[in-house]
Amino acid sequence: MSRRKFKMTTIIDLARLSQTSKSTVSRVITGKGYVSADKRKAILKAIKETNYIPNRVAQNLKSQQTKTIGFIAEDYFSIAGDFLNYFVKIAAKYDYNVNTYFTHNEKRELEVLNLLMSKSLDGVFILTTVNDWDKILPYTRFGPIATWKRLDSEKIYSSYVDHYPIYLQILNDLRNDGRTKVGHILNDSNSQNTVATVQAIKDFSKKYPEVNNDWQVFHHSGQSAHKMAAKKWLQEADSPKTIICYNDYEASGFMLELKKHHLILNRDYQLISFDNSHLSKVLGLTSVDLKIQQQAENSFFYLYNQLNDTKIPYHRIEPRIISNEL
Repeated sequence: MSRRKFKMTTIIDLARLSQTSKSTVSRVITGKGYVSADKRKAILKAIKETNYIPNRVAQNLKSQQTKTIGFIAEDYFSIAGDFLNYFVKIAAKYDYNVNTYFTHNEKRELEVLNLLMSKSLDGVFILTTVNDWDKILPYTRFGPIATWKRLDSEKIYSSYVDHYPIYLQILNDLRNDGRTKVGHILNDSNSQNTVATVQAIKDFSKKYPEVNNDWQVFHHSGQSAHKMAAKKWLQEADSPKTIICYNDYEASGFMLELKKHHLILNRDYQLISFDNSHLSKVLGLTSVDLKIQQQAENSFFYLYNQLNDTKIPYHRIEPRIISNEL
């Protein structure tokens, strides 16, 4: 009796199913070269439907895991270093290595995600992303993905902390302290945390219209939020003496810009920021502790649990306002 041989899927089959060319399929698999979003989506769909496994992956299936997590960030910034440090420490505790990738652009980010597809990485953590999430979601087929970005998804874990309740608390505390005008330095308007923050401002203003919250500056790509805010604050005669800023880095920049004009924190104005990083401690900024260490550890716990079929419990995160006044 003859045995029917199992036919492995090839890139030629993928090209046919996705109605693309062999070279286009190859670019998606290797992560080298440009592929449009529509074609990439079609190819990843074909890979999923056929359970395609690249040859080099098939050769390494016995090892199952590389014990390596990819840590992706668009670029380096102050809090990224803190988050990475905490993430690497908890990973080492569980015998995992962390490879760090500062991607800078969409192409490089997808190249790193392809390492997940080729099983060169067991899982991926994304601190900040360049690509839209609809481009990233298909890669969850090849391994677990977690992020620090605020994202509501069943396939990608997000360790974000909702800014709405803590922002509302700050506004209430300021009102109780007699503040009648508050300024806001906010992140990009498309950021989900900014959306939550703006909603908190709207809800508070509706309840307490006597507190003026109209002074607002939003971060825009390619522009420095703290410089824009400082310029606006210095030019206007009736600028708010209390400002809430979305992170310590921009708050410290705003503070230093005003210092050039001999304006001193907690004498000429009050500043409240987010992250409670080393910057806030050094400069004496009141800052919201978002429990960065616990966020980093929760992100790793998700990846570890998915990879090892375990149930390490997550930290319960409760932000606190910390006074670092010198």
